[in-house]
Amino acid sequence: MIFGMMLKNYKNYNGLYYIPVFQKDKFIAYIGDNGVGKSSILEALGTYFNNYEWNATKGASKTGENTPIILLLHILDSAKVDNIVENLFPKTKDDYIDKIRKISDSFKTNSVKLASSSDEAKKLLDDLARYSNQYENRYIFISGIEYNNSNITFGSFKSHIIQLFSENDPIEKDFNFLNTIAYEYYSYIHLPVEDSVEELTKIENFEMQLLIGKNLKDAIASIIGQDTVSTINNKLSKFIHENIEAKLTSYKYQDEHREKRQKNVTIKEFTNVIIENFFKSKILHRKEMGGLIPIYHLSSGEKRQALIKLSTTLIESQKEMEKELILAIDEPESSLNSSKIYSQFEDLIRASKNAHIAITTHWYGFLPIATNGTAHYLSKVPRKTKQGNEQIQINFCSLDLFNYKEQMQLMRKENKSPLPFDIELKSNNDLVHSIITSMRADEPYNWIICEGSSDKIYLEFYLKQLIQNKNLRIIPVGGSSYVVKLYEKLVLALSDSERDIKGKVLCICDTDNEIVPLKLTNLNINNFLLQRLQIKESKSCLVEYNPVKDHNICDIEDCLNGETFVKTICQFDDIEIQNIIEQERNNFTEFIDNSHSYMHLRPGDKELIKNFFKKSSTIKVEFANKYIENIEEDRIVPNFVNEIINKFES
Repeated sequence: MIFGMMLKNYKNYNGLYYIPVFQKDKFIAYIGDNGVGKSSILEALGTYFNNYEWNATKGASKTGENTPIILLLHILDSAKVDNIVENLFPKTKDDYIDKIRKISDSFKTNSVKLASSSDEAKKLLDDLARYSNQYENRYIFISGIEYNNSNITFGSFKSHIIQLFSENDPIEKDFNFLNTIAYEYYSYIHLPVEDSVEELTKIENFEMQLLIGKNLKDAIASIIGQDTVSTINNKLSKFIHENIEAKLTSYKYQDEHREKRQKNVTIKEFTNVIIENFFKSKILHRKEMGGLIPIYHLSSGEKRQALIKLSTTLIESQKEMEKELILAIDEPESSLNSSKIYSQFEDLIRASKNAHIAITTHWYGFLPIATNGTAHYLSKVPRKTKQGNEQIQINFCSLDLFNYKEQMQLMRKENKSPLPFDIELKSNNDLVHSIITSMRADEPYNWIICEGSSDKIYLEFYLKQLIQNKNLRIIPVGGSSYVVKLYEKLVLALSDSERDIKGKVLCICDTDNEIVPLKLTNLNINNFLLQRLQIKESKSCLVEYNPVKDHNICDIEDCLNGETFVKTICQFDDIEIQNIIEQERNNFTEFIDNSHSYMHLRPGDKELIKNFFKKSSTIKVEFANKYIENIEEDRIVPNFVNEIINKFES
C-alpha cells in the first residue's frame, strides 16, 4: 500500500508537503472545504502512475531546489516484490533485492530520520513509526518522479540514500528500477468528476480493463487456446513464405521490432485485439420497467451512480487481482439524488475489502457509518516563512473512522482540535437528509440504527432476507447516546412531512446502567420506533424506550442464541471463563433463545463475562465474527430478531 506521499510545488501544494495516504485501512477519504487541495492528491497519483500532465504550482520555480516532485513511501509485500524483481530483472535480481532490503531496514530502524532536515519528512517518519506493527514480511519501499526528469527522485531522503550506498552525487540513475517495480505492483484508476462516463464504462476502455482484471482475459485465452494460436502463426508464416517471399527471391520479411525469441503473435496479443474489437459496440444500459435505457440518456448523477456501481461490482467479483488496485474517485456524491448517496458510499466502503479506495468528498454522512477507514481532514492555516512573510499552509488531521467521535472529543478536551466544531453536526445532518430522502423514494429504503459494529454483524446475518427484499440498511453509530440523538434528529426533520414517508426506521439500544434521556416528547410518528433490548420471561425482546420502566441491564450479547454463544466464547483463550462454562454446563437450559437465560450463572460469574467484552475496543467485533461462523441452521433464532422481521414485514 501507499503509506504516504511527499509533494513539492504540485498544484495547491506550494512548497514541500507530507500527505498521509493508506496508513491503516483500505478506505480513505479526503475531506475539507473547496480549494484546499483534495483533488490535487488524486491527480498527483495519476501523474505518477498514469503519466498525467504535470500540474505544477502556478508562479513557482520549476528548477533547482524548487523542482516539483512526487515522492511515494510504500509498505509492500516482500514476496511479491521479490517475484516482480525476478521476472523483470533476472540478471540483476540479487543486487536489486539487496538494495531494496537495505533501504527498507534503514526506514524500519528510523536511522533515516537522522539524515533528513525536512520537517515534512519527519512528519512522515513519525507516522511510519506509529504503524510499525505492519512491517512484518513487508518492505518499506520508496519511489518517485520529478518534473521533466526521467530519473527517480528521493526528495528529502536523497542524502540518506547516498550515505547508504555511495559517496557520489547524483545517485538517482542507479535506482530507476524502483519506479519500474512500483508501476508493476499497482494499477491506479482515477475517476474525476468531469470525465466522460459513457467512455469509461466501455469494456474495452483502459480503466475497465484494469477493473475486470484477469477474469475476462483468462476466459478469452482459454477460448482461443494455445494450439489455435500456434496453428494461426504457423499458417500465416507459411502463407508469407509460399505466396510472397517465394515470388520475391531478392527480398524477405523479417521481424524488426520483436525480440528474437518472440517471432510469433502471442495469445496475450490476440486477447487484446479481441477485447478491443468485440466489445467496442457494447454500451452499458440501465434496466427499466419499459425496457433498457442507454447510459448516455441518463442524468449526470445517474451516470455517475452507474459508473461507481459498475466499478465496485467488478472489484468485488475479482477472485485474484493482477496488481494491487487503487480506485480513486472525486466526489462520488456529485449530482446524485440525496436518497442514493448512502448506497453509493456503502458500495465503496464494501469494495475496500478487495481494493484500495480513495475518495474526495463534501458529504460527511459516511463518518458515522464507516467503521474501517480513515478520514484525512484538510484545512488552510496562515504561517510565517523564515523571511517573516505570511503564507497559507495546508494542514492534515487524520481520523480513524472506527472511533472518530472519541478522537474528536479528546482533541477538543485538550484544546488541540484542528477540526471545525460543526463537523460532527454536518456528518449527522448529511446522514439524516440521506435517510429521509431514501424513505420517500418510489422503492423506499428501510433502516435500523444500532449502537456498534458488532450489532451490525449479528443483524446483517439474521436479516439477510429483509436486506435483499426490503431495501434494509443497518447503521452502527457508536453508542446509545448517538442512537437517541439520531432518532430525535430524524423525528424533528419529519415532523411536518410525515405523509410522504414510505420506509421505516427502527432505532435499537442496549439497556445500560444509565439510560440516555429523551430531550423531546410526543415523538409518536408512524414508521419510526426507538426501542431497547430486554429479557422478559426468558425471552429476548424489544421494549419501549422508557427510562422509568424495566431497568434490567441487557446487552445484545445477552440476547444471542445461548448454545452458539457458549461455543463461541470457549474459542477465546480465557481460562477463567472456560472453567465457569465447564462447571455449569450440566445446568444449561435447552431450547432457550438467549444466552442470559440459557446460562444460570452466579452474579460474580456473569460479571466476569461482562468484563470479557471490555478487554479491548475490538473484542466485540471479533466475537461477533466468530459467532456468525458458528451458527448452524438448526439453531434457535433469537426472539428479538423475529420481532424485527415482523415490524418490517407488517
